[in-house]
Amino acid sequence: SRFIEECTVLDVNSQIKKTVIELRKQYSLKIPDCLVIASSIYMDVPVITADADFKKVEYLDLLFYNK
Repeated sequence: SRFIEECTVLDVNSQIKKTVIELRKQYSLKIPDCLVIASSIYMDVPVITADADFKKVEYLDLLFYNK
């Protein structure tokens, strides 16, 4: 499908791993959330979510969806 063609697959590289560890230590977020945040920072793209935990990371480019 066209959606899949537009997706980018990322390897979890050393820079993303380092950011995941820092986020986990600083904000006590779940590892999957840290992976999403670290990947968005690495790719310089915003995160769109309704998960309020993401608001903890002040420097994240966040588009928060209010349910």
